[in-house]
Amino acid sequence: MLDIDKSIEVVWGIGVGIVVVLSVVHKVIHEAHKVDGMASIGLSHMEVFGDSVMWLMSKVDHNVEGLIGIGMHPEVDSSYKDVEEDGRLKDQLRNDSFSSLERQLIETKEAIERQRKLFKKKQSDKGDTTDAEAGLPEDVLIHDEIYKSRLASIKREEEVILRERDRYELEKGRLIREMKRIRDEDGSRFNNFQILHHRYALLNLLGKGGFSEVYKAFDLVEHRYVACKLHGLNPQWSEEKKQSYMRHAIREYNIHKSLVHHHIVRLWDIFEIDQNTFCTVLEYCSGKDLDAVLKATPILPEKEARVILVQIFQGLIYMNKRTQKIIHYDLKPGNVLFDELGIAKVTDFGLSKIVEDDVGSQGMELTSQGAGTYWYLPPECFELSKTPYISSKVDVWSAGILFYQMLFGRRPFGHDQTQERILREDTIIKARKVDFPTRPAVSNEAKDFIRRCLTYNQIERPDVLTIAQDPYLTYSKK
Repeated sequence: MLDIDKSIEVVWGIGVGIVVVLSVVHKVIHEAHKVDGMASIGLSHMEVFGDSVMWLMSKVDHNVEGLIGIGMHPEVDSSYKDVEEDGRLKDQLRNDSFSSLERQLIETKEAIERQRKLFKKKQSDKGDTTDAEAGLPEDVLIHDEIYKSRLASIKREEEVILRERDRYELEKGRLIREMKRIRDEDGSRFNNFQILHHRYALLNLLGKGGFSEVYKAFDLVEHRYVACKLHGLNPQWSEEKKQSYMRHAIREYNIHKSLVHHHIVRLWDIFEIDQNTFCTVLEYCSGKDLDAVLKATPILPEKEARVILVQIFQGLIYMNKRTQKIIHYDLKPGNVLFDELGIAKVTDFGLSKIVEDDVGSQGMELTSQGAGTYWYLPPECFELSKTPYISSKVDVWSAGILFYQMLFGRRPFGHDQTQERILREDTIIKARKVDFPTRPAVSNEAKDFIRRCLTYNQIERPDVLTIAQDPYLTYSKK
């Protein structure tokens, strides 16, 4: 345990600026839980600042260890190895415990089966023709029921162990992801509760990608939570590469900013932080993304999967009824977020394509071959002999893959393959027919819908607005 006096010195040594920022953040959260929106509090920013500082001062002693735990003390980093080592030992002990219990149950079950057979054999040897005709004695029947009852009990115990093991694995995965998140947060230069653009108070890191970090933040002007995506340009990049990245980011911003729909994550703002960093401000979705949902529950009931699918298609329909149609091109579980009410929202328009007015019926040229997530892209995106033409049919295929994955816990093509292997072995190009497992059972309507989405021939595959008319995507009162 860290020394509390030393911890207090560390916290107070951070300076008045950080204390003020922390006070605003904590006060905002505290008050936001009490009322429906900060607007109803009726306080000016200066009043919030003043009250918050006093509030924080009264709470510092109680929160020192919490503040240390989120990266304000150098001893935290040195403790990671101890935590990991301790975690590995506990993990090994837990696995050994599960294995030991399973072995004991198996041995007990085998012993009961042997005893049951032996008892029956002894009774058979004792009996004569008359006894056999009269039926088995009552004590034999009772013993047989005892053995069957114990075997049924063992089966239930095995099921409990399996459920407990699954629960443990899920919890272990969650804790590993949280450990990684905390480590990434401690290594971030934005982990000291900064206020960006005189408006966005950064709270905690949500996730980290190749060139970006996403923080939960509070908008001090609009009084709402937001997600700040911080894009970092590598200082070692050439100016040409930096400009290319910026052009791509601005293009994505311009596409995303224009989309206003309840099943698409809103993009609120964009601004520069310094020469190598800029920020995009997005709608905050407090639920998990679909990828996290499927990690926790790999197979969803058809009813739940269907309602998620319908919401995704409502977003796609909106994108295809605009004057300038948009192909998302990167539909996958990680790009479907859920808000606190469970409403699904499509996000990440980094690979999106704007379909110009003069594009013919065959679609637009695909100029970014190799980009995207291969498990979810249709065969035409892997055409190498000529420049492929794409349309919203790309998103229809991707949605079909997503729906299949939600129902059966795996992707239909290349599930256990890497992207490199998918490309090398032409896995998607060979994906001419979709097969369905016998379990779990799903409706024929769901299978037919997936078959339509995963129609191999691009010409025959329906586009978004056509498949939107499918009865499977409509809800009506019966």
